Amino acid sequence: MMTVTTAQTTDGLSSLTKMHASQTSLAETSYDRLPTWQKIARFFPQRWHIPQPELPEETTYFWRGCSVHVDRYENASAPVRIILLHGLGTNARIMTMIAGHALAKAGHDVAAIDMPYVGATTSPHRRFEYKDWIQLTSDFINKDQGRDDRPVVLFGFSVGGMLSYDVSCINHRVAGVCGSCFIDLNCETVRREIADNPGWSMFMEGLGGFLLKQGLRFDIPLKTFASPKTISNDPRLNEVLADDRASLGGAFPLAFLDSIRQHKHSVPPSQYDLCPVALFQCELDRNIPPSTNTRFVTQIAGETEVAVLPEAGHIPLNIDALEQLAGGIDDFSKRCTRRKGTD
Repeated sequence: MMTVTTAQTTDGLSSLTKMHASQTSLAETSYDRLPTWQKIARFFPQRWHIPQPELPEETTYFWRGCSVHVDRYENASAPVRIILLHGLGTNARIMTMIAGHALAKAGHDVAAIDMPYVGATTSPHRRFEYKDWIQLTSDFINKDQGRDDRPVVLFGFSVGGMLSYDVSCINHRVAGVCGSCFIDLNCETVRREIADNPGWSMFMEGLGGFLLKQGLRFDIPLKTFASPKTISNDPRLNEVLADDRASLGGAFPLAFLDSIRQHKHSVPPSQYDLCPVALFQCELDRNIPPSTNTRFVTQIAGETEVAVLPEAGHIPLNIDALEQLAGGIDDFSKRCTRRKGTD
């Protein structure tokens, strides 16, 4: 597995700085108005901090009345485009901090998308469900595909891993899917495994379903749905995230959260052979049990691989895990590109 280091990426770093300096932001939405990301950045190792000249370009993708924020590092000479998809409780800028900047330094074309209800994206006039996240990502791929025919690799963090899988089921331009988790929330066993209190969680599911059937529509705080204590293994970071309305401290419509639970994959894993799938399992993830991830991956009929990120919590914060993750995505993307070229 390739590790991204400063020595390996000197040329990429130089071009990255020049690229950023020459760009004019097109974003109607921006992290300039969401400064908490800078507090979150302090919890990452010093070597992983993003210098000011190397911050991503912020652009806006307009989709069905929604202003979708995108962190971008464009590189027209890169043979593959990598799209990063966050989970519940994180956002595009956190994805940029975890892997996007490092992948750009390694020479990749990278985009991290904020889905509706998350980060700097605004969706004032629409109510979205999980299927809309899938369609938004697929449409974004198709829009970018109009510029060139480079293959696309998706990396999903937490719930974003399954989002990546679901997108690849409807968009065959995806050459590879990788993620830190593959959480099949349609499975009751999985929902019980990841719940802090399984009995209470099942009761709330039933209550939520009843209220939706009565036509009630309201938002609920995300941290009542996703555990704020285990999103990382640093309690101080967890407190920052729980107070950040752009990530774990935000709110989601009950209907959206219910739609994740109700979603059925258009291609079940036992029939999936659309592209390679890689799991980058965080060794000390207290949020999602490793057995939950590996169970889904082992059901996939096609090509799969699993790598363990040493001593990493749900959000990896140690330098060894972060370097292995970036290097793993880099290596996986290159192999998917070569494979796509021989199809």
